[in-house]
Amino acid sequence: MRLDYIKVWKLLGVSKLPAEPPISRLGDPPMDFLLTADPEPYFVHIDKSRALANGLLKGLFKGEEDGSLDERLVSEIGAAKARRAKNQRPGCYLIALAVTDAPEPKFEARRDGADFEVAIDGLDKEAVHKTYRPTIDALLTGLALRLPSNADLRCEEIGSVIFLTTNDAKPLYALSFKIGSAMLSVASLPPADLLDVAGSLAAKILDDTKLRRPIALLTSSINNTSDPLQAYLDGWNALEIFVQSVFKSTYDARWREIMEAGVPSAAKPVVDRLVEVMSDKYRLADKFLIIATILHPENAADDDTEFRRLKKSRDGVFHGTDDPADVFPTGAIQRLLLKYLHTHLQAAK
Repeated sequence: MRLDYIKVWKLLGVSKLPAEPPISRLGDPPMDFLLTADPEPYFVHIDKSRALANGLLKGLFKGEEDGSLDERLVSEIGAAKARRAKNQRPGCYLIALAVTDAPEPKFEARRDGADFEVAIDGLDKEAVHKTYRPTIDALLTGLALRLPSNADLRCEEIGSVIFLTTNDAKPLYALSFKIGSAMLSVASLPPADLLDVAGSLAAKILDDTKLRRPIALLTSSINNTSDPLQAYLDGWNALEIFVQSVFKSTYDARWREIMEAGVPSAAKPVVDRLVEVMSDKYRLADKFLIIATILHPENAADDDTEFRRLKKSRDGVFHGTDDPADVFPTGAIQRLLLKYLHTHLQAAK
C-alpha cells in the first residue's frame, strides 16, 4: 500500500514568501519540503483525519439515523477547518511531504465510506515519525541557520497526517488513541535562497550522525508549542551536547596541533604530557573556549563571556538559586549554538 506523510509548520520568523521558492528533497528515505503562503491544499487529509477522530469520539460511526457517515462527516470537517482557521494567520508555511510503500496492516476494525476508509490502530505511526524525524530536524535547523540573527527562530506545527491509499485509490485513515509565556517575535523578509541554502546545510547535518541528538533538542527548543521552561532546557542541553560531541570528535585534536605548531620541536614531549594530563580535565567552558578560539578567534573572548553567562543562568535554574519564573535566555542559547553549528558545518571537510 502507498503511505503518505504530510506535516505543516508556520514559520514565525518569516514575514513573506521568497519569490518562486523551490522544492528541496532530502534524506533517505526522501522527503520533499516546500514553502507556501497558502497551506490550505495540504490540509485536505489533515482536516479529514481530525474530523474522523473527533467523530469517532462523538459516536458518529454508531448508526445511520442522522444520515450517512459521509454526510455527517461533512459537518465535522467544516468544524475542524473552522477551529484551525480561527488561529491561523497569514505568513510563510513549511510543508513536508513523503510517499513510500508500506505493507497492509492488520486492523482491529475497518469501515468504508463513499470516498475513504477508516480503521482503528494497526499502523505504527510512531515508527513513521521516527523514520523521518532526523530529516525534518535537519531541515528546520537549516532554516534557523539561514534566517537573520535577530529573526524569531520558532516554528509552530499546525498539523500532520499519515494515511494509506487502498488498491481502489481510496485514502485509508488509521486512527489511534492514547489516554493519557509570551515572547517578542521578529519576522523578517527571507533570503531568496532560503530553502536552497537550508537544504544544503541540512544535508551536511544528516551526514554527521554525531549531531543528531543536539539537533533534535534544538528543534524541540524552537518549536513554538514547547513549554517555555522545556524550550530553555532543550536549548541548553542541545548546546552542551554539541560542545561535548564536536570537541571530542574534532577540536581536541585540532587544539593539540595548534599547540604543537606553536612550540619548538624539542618541546613536543611537554605538549604530549600536557595533552595526557588534560585529557579528562577540560571543563565544559574550557571546551567551548577552545572551539571558539579555533572557529571564531576574533570573537572568542566575547563568546566565552556569553557562554559562561548562559551556563551561570542554567546552573541557577538547576540548583534552585534563580527564580524559574524569570524570562529564560532561550533565544541567546539558540543563537550561540546556531553560530557555532554553522561555522562547524562550513569547516567540515
